[in-house]
Amino acid sequence: MGSRKNYLGILIGLTFLLGIEKSWGQAALDSLVITSKLRDFNEDPDGKLPLTPGRHPDFNTFGNCDGKGVVSSTIDTMGKYDALNFPNDNRNPKLINPKPSCYTSAARFDEWYNDDVTTVNRPFLHDMVFHKKAGAPGIYEYKNNSFFPLDTINAAPGGPAKYPSPIIGGPTTTFGNNALDNLGISHNFGFTTEFHATFTYLAEVKGGPNPRPAQTFNFSGDDDVWVYI
Repeated sequence: MGSRKNYLGILIGLTFLLGIEKSWGQAALDSLVITSKLRDFNEDPDGKLPLTPGRHPDFNTFGNCDGKGVVSSTIDTMGKYDALNFPNDNRNPKLINPKPSCYTSAARFDEWYNDDVTTVNRPFLHDMVFHKKAGAPGIYEYKNNSFFPLDTINAAPGGPAKYPSPIIGGPTTTFGNNALDNLGISHNFGFTTEFHATFTYLAEVKGGPNPRPAQTFNFSGDDDVWVYI
């Protein structure tokens, strides 16, 4: 069976696990790096309504939501395009079922994965490193159970805060940490994550001189996760 080019776009919220299998016959790399775009939002700190002026209504105001069936089954390609910093940036999910208890509106959802560096969100670039998974040849995994890449962290006591790479010409600081975790540690919870990759899918080959398994992808996260292939 032949192979074909596919497009992979992953749009996710907070923490997640991703496992991918390398193309059959390629040299095994120790790690793979995929650059993601993070968009920081001005999240309401107490999660209560009405919102503090300037805060985004979708962040820290809804809970116990199910993201299944709320976005289009095909990715939309009419979003804002940042070709210089982030290829394929115009590809976004479209909200088609805005559950009142989970999303404010389709228009506000469009802000999740489109840059608006005036007042809505602040974009940054973040390299995600996938490592070979022990005991699973050909599988690369990104696993982070404390995924807070936009936390305000001082480079040194009293020194400036450090963040992932800012977009060229964009903001250099985030909106800041906005809530405490279960251990009382301050974090920046109010952001989205997006990344894209191209790959050649190799189907399963049974028997013969060069058998191979089919390639598989596995995703998990503690918040909304949407995958387009």
